[in-house]
Amino acid sequence: MTGLGYMMVAGGMSTRMGRDKASLPWMDGTLLSSLALRAVRSYSFTHLCVVINRPLAKTEWPGRVWPVTKSGGPLQGDAYIVPTTEGMMYRWQPPDSERIISMLVVSDRFKECGPLAGVEAGLRAITAIADAGDTALPEYYLTVSVDMPFYEPDPIVLTKWQKTVLKPDTPNISNAANIANTSSASNTSNAANASNITDTSDTSNVCDTPYSFMPRQEDGRLQPLAAIYHRRCGDIVKELLEKGERRMQSLVAAVPTVYVPISSDNRRYRNVNTPLAYKEALAYAINRTRTVPIVTVTANRSKTGKTRVATELIRRLTNRGIAVGLVKSDGHGFTMDYADTDTGKATAAGAAAVAISGPNGYALLHHTPSEDSLLTLAQSMKVDVALLESRRHGSFPKIVVLRQHHMEELPCEPQEVVAIVSDGPRPLPETACRYFSFDEGDALATWLLERDIFGRRQ
Repeated sequence: MTGLGYMMVAGGMSTRMGRDKASLPWMDGTLLSSLALRAVRSYSFTHLCVVINRPLAKTEWPGRVWPVTKSGGPLQGDAYIVPTTEGMMYRWQPPDSERIISMLVVSDRFKECGPLAGVEAGLRAITAIADAGDTALPEYYLTVSVDMPFYEPDPIVLTKWQKTVLKPDTPNISNAANIANTSSASNTSNAANASNITDTSDTSNVCDTPYSFMPRQEDGRLQPLAAIYHRRCGDIVKELLEKGERRMQSLVAAVPTVYVPISSDNRRYRNVNTPLAYKEALAYAINRTRTVPIVTVTANRSKTGKTRVATELIRRLTNRGIAVGLVKSDGHGFTMDYADTDTGKATAAGAAAVAISGPNGYALLHHTPSEDSLLTLAQSMKVDVALLESRRHGSFPKIVVLRQHHMEELPCEPQEVVAIVSDGPRPLPETACRYFSFDEGDALATWLLERDIFGRRQ
C-alpha cells in the first residue's frame, strides 16, 4: 500500500515527569489527542497507530471512534479504547471532518524497555496484520513521541521521503510548502525556508530500500522519535531488544538510513520530560494566544517582596528593548480622583468613567461595582509584555515570592508555578520549577526570555 502511516509512541513510564505524559492537559485536549489532531490536519496519512500501555477512555480521544467488528458501532460514554500486544483495529472520524481513518491501538511486548519497545510493538503489529493479507497498510510510518507538544509533520522530512520512495522519477520539489497539506499556517515560515536548506543527506549506507529517514540537526543531534521508519524495522528492533539494547540510536545504526538536515533551533522537535519543561511549553503556548503575553508575580502575603521582584523585572526587560506593562491588584480599593480636581468633581456628579490626557501620557478610570480581571486589563495595554502583581487574581504562568520567615503554603496550585524567588524556602522539587534569589533579577529575566515563557518567538 502506498502512502504514509503515522505512529504515536505513548507507552513510556514517564519517570521524570511523575505522571502519564500522554494524559497531560494540552490546550483543548491532552498531549496525545492534540498530537493526533495536528497530524491528520496537516497531512493525509493513510493509517494511524497508537502505542500505549493502558486503555484510553472515549472521552480522552476526540471525534467518533468504533471498533472494527461485525457489530462494532461508535463507542458511547466513557467506553474504553483497549490496546493489546497484537493490536486492536478501530475507525476514527476526527471532529469537524468527514474523513474516516483506520487506527491500530497496540501495547508493548517488551515491558519497561523505553521508547524502543514502543517502536517494536507498533511496527511488528503493523507488519503482522499486513502480512496476513486482511488489511492493506503502508510500508512506512512517521514515528513520533507523545511528549512533543509542538510537533507537526516536518515538510523537509516528508519531501525527502516522497522524492526517495514514492517514485524515482518524481520531479524535484524545490519548496516544501508546495507539498499538499504538509504544513499548517503556524509553520509556513519553516516550510517556505525548506528550499534554502542544502540537501546534504547522507545516503552512504542506503540500499535500494532505505529503512529510515532520520532528521539530523546542524549540531549533529538526531531525532529518532520524529523519524520515518519502514515497518520491517520492527523485526530488527526485536533483535536489538533481545540483546539488551534500549537506545533509539541503536536502531539508526542497524538499518539503511537517509539523514535529513534540519535546523537546530526548531520548536517542533522540542520535547517535555519534566514538570518544569511541560510548564515552560504550556506557558509559551498559552501566551501565544494572548494579545499581550503575561507573567504573574504573586505571594501568600503582603510585604513579601512582590513589588521588588516585579520592578526589577521591569527594569531588566526594559533595558533589553521590551516594553513592559504592570497591572496591580489592590484589595483595599483605590482612587485616582481627589475631591478638589476636575475629574473628582465629575466622578462626584456621577460619571461612570473619567479620563485625563496630557503631553506625558493619559489615564482612564472606570468606576465599576466589581473588580475586573487583571488579565483583561493587561490585554488592553499597548506594550510587548505585561506583569500581573497580585496575591489571588493572577493567571498562569506564575512566579511565586517566598520569604524564610513566611512559611505558609504556596499562594497557588503547584502546577501554576514556573519559578520561585526565595531567600530560603524550596517547597517544590527543582524538576518542577526554577529557583532564583532576590539578587538574581537579571538571571530571572534571562531565563524568561531564553525559555520563551512570554511566547514572543515563532
